[in-house]
Amino acid sequence: MLLKISRKIPFLLFISFVFVSCHPGKNEKQTESTAYSTTYDSFLYFKNVRRLFYNQQNIEAANLQIYRLKETVEDEAERQIRFSLVVNVNKDHAYLMTEAGSGLDSVNYILTENPEMKSIDTLEIARGDKDTHYTFANSLYGHILDGHNFWYVNAAGEEVPLLQQKKEREIIRITVYDYFRLVNLR
Repeated sequence: MLLKISRKIPFLLFISFVFVSCHPGKNEKQTESTAYSTTYDSFLYFKNVRRLFYNQQNIEAANLQIYRLKETVEDEAERQIRFSLVVNVNKDHAYLMTEAGSGLDSVNYILTENPEMKSIDTLEIARGDKDTHYTFANSLYGHILDGHNFWYVNAAGEEVPLLQQKKEREIIRITVYDYFRLVNLR
């Protein structure tokens, strides 16, 4: 009996190896996919651990919960870009919403420069649907992680620096990262 089982061990190991190697990794970066679905586990983690760092606003008519990070940068509030997490409890969906300060109302684009490669990129500030907000947040998040410089051109044609303080960048990074965890993209 033991001899029959020992002969099948290499075959079982091979099948196990094939099964494990074909399964996609849980921590893969999925920046091209815009998934909005939350799971019970991810929402429970957010609710019990991360929500403590956010102010919560409930919109009962739409059954939405809006979370804004408690940390702020007071001295440049009119030129701030922030993101809010919007959770639709009925659909088990979460979204990112861009909130630009009043000083950025007439600004449509942010310019970003990679200091190492000396390349300039343009990001359009999101003012549309959930996909537009997600695309903008994901792009800005990537540029922040890469250490880019940011500015915009005002109505007078002057270049105005943006997101110069580390705290401003951290507020965006934390919010977007929490969103990715909420929808299982991280």
